[in-house]
Amino acid sequence: NGHQASSESSSTMMEEAWERLNKSFVYFKGRPVGTLAALDPSAEALNYNQVFVRDFVPSGLACLMKFPAEPEIVKNFLLKTLHLQGWEKRIDNFTLGEGVMPASFKVLYDSHRR
Repeated sequence: NGHQASSESSSTMMEEAWERLNKSFVYFKGRPVGTLAALDPSAEALNYNQVFVRDFVPSGLACLMKFPAEPEIVKNFLLKTLHLQGWEKRIDNFTLGEGVMPASFKVLYDSHRR
């Protein structure tokens, strides 16, 4: 039955997609706070180890639409970005005041990493 084979491969593809998404989770103090920009070990791009606000949106929506939903990472992401919004930021020679939303953030070290 072609429909059954298609359904099985679709299920396998979804499982692989969720597995890859889970591998991209970034943890802070043992809690997921976002997803990495990319999981490409061959790429040496400087910012692939950061969580980008715009890139997290589809990942966050996927976590909320999953059954059962996984809202914890979305909640933690929103709390972390709002917390970072309150910091004063320095970019090159410019100082940005409080309230500027960060485009990305990086967790330098998390001893609670799963």
